[in-house]
Amino acid sequence: MIDENVDVLKGKPEKAIITLAIPILIYLLISNSYNIVDGMWISGIGKAAITGVGSITPLFNVVNGVAMGIGAGATSAISYFIGLNDKDKADNVGVHTIILSLIIVVILTVVIVFSLKYYLSMYNIDANAVNQGMEYGIPLFLNLYSFVFLGVLTGILRGEGETKKPMIASSIGLVLNAILDPVFIYILNMGVMGAALSTILTSILSLIILSYWVFVKKSTYLKFSFKSFKFDLSIIKKILVVGIPASIELFIMNIATTLYLMFISSISGNYGIAVFTAGNWIYYLGIMPITATCFALVPVVGNAFGARNLDKIKKAYKFGCKSALILGTLIAICIFIFAEPLSFIFANTSENSDLFGGLVLFIRIVVFCLPFLGIGLPSTFLYQGLGKGVNSLMWTLIRELLFSVFFTYLFGIVFSFGLSGIWTGLVVGRTLANILNYLFANHTLNHLNLQQTDAVS
Repeated sequence: MIDENVDVLKGKPEKAIITLAIPILIYLLISNSYNIVDGMWISGIGKAAITGVGSITPLFNVVNGVAMGIGAGATSAISYFIGLNDKDKADNVGVHTIILSLIIVVILTVVIVFSLKYYLSMYNIDANAVNQGMEYGIPLFLNLYSFVFLGVLTGILRGEGETKKPMIASSIGLVLNAILDPVFIYILNMGVMGAALSTILTSILSLIILSYWVFVKKSTYLKFSFKSFKFDLSIIKKILVVGIPASIELFIMNIATTLYLMFISSISGNYGIAVFTAGNWIYYLGIMPITATCFALVPVVGNAFGARNLDKIKKAYKFGCKSALILGTLIAICIFIFAEPLSFIFANTSENSDLFGGLVLFIRIVVFCLPFLGIGLPSTFLYQGLGKGVNSLMWTLIRELLFSVFFTYLFGIVFSFGLSGIWTGLVVGRTLANILNYLFANHTLNHLNLQQTDAVS
């Protein structure tokens, strides 16, 4: 039944988080696999192709961050109104989100396409790499709508507790992407443009599948009525109060990563950057179960917040932290034990075998922050569920820019501990920030006043 997901959302918070988190985890693993598959095939074209595509990736990540941010705002607002038993408002949030996304897509597409060559010229790369970046980036950003609307629809569905449909749509897209990549890149001899077209087509297919379920078959709890649409500024505000900070968070993380790379390159150049890049692939795969738990926490908290059920909010948050802490600890132990075979995946040729020792060291240091991420990350996502997007943004700033950047610079550069100092600084900075975030989140819950009048209700 269509209402089954909403029933889960309104039920026991522990069961709701588990039910939502499993499909989200599969969705995240599949989504992350897109980059791995593309990278495998693009690497065969040559260094200029890798450099050109790599230069486009940060900009593409920022754009995806906008989609994820608007989707997060929709998740928070929709789950809130469902908890308030105001389905009309929840439906209206969905329509407002689609229209808002359309406006954003038009603006971003025009700005990025016309400024892409200038953007690439800011990197110290040769003309061949710039051309490769343009060949990959122009078609990708001309089809920006498919990536943005896919992310936004996923956020909308997550707000009503529907996480299986995005998982299915992305799974079909990944299979097609794996098939089309070698066909377009090598058989049709399209190079990096082929990689872009493969990504575009798979994204469009996933979007069509989701759109069919939502707009044609209407097999979702929310209903979209554009004919009876009436603009409501308060709904836009409720979406953006979470959506804008959530979008900025990814931008901040990219700034932090840029600073890390500057510190690392000043110590050991390409070697250190290669270790950091490959090591982070393993690290990000490790944190996905924690991230999935946090994504599931948002609609559960938002629903309880709309229902003015403080006890349910606290239970959901406590269970989210407990689950993520256990997952983070187990994953850290596993990665630490299997650091050598995991490192060998990325250091198995004569050209990159020298990365092996550095990767093992990186992995065995950085995993120590995973258990603490298990209490810090749910705290950040708690604020999104409560509609406190600025709080979420603030703690991302504190974790990534204030603490992590400071300690990596202190240990790696000032104390001259080298790469091991950078890795240790990451652990110390993230650990301290996550502990403080957890304490502040508990303080917020203990002083949360659910009797206050909501600006949108």
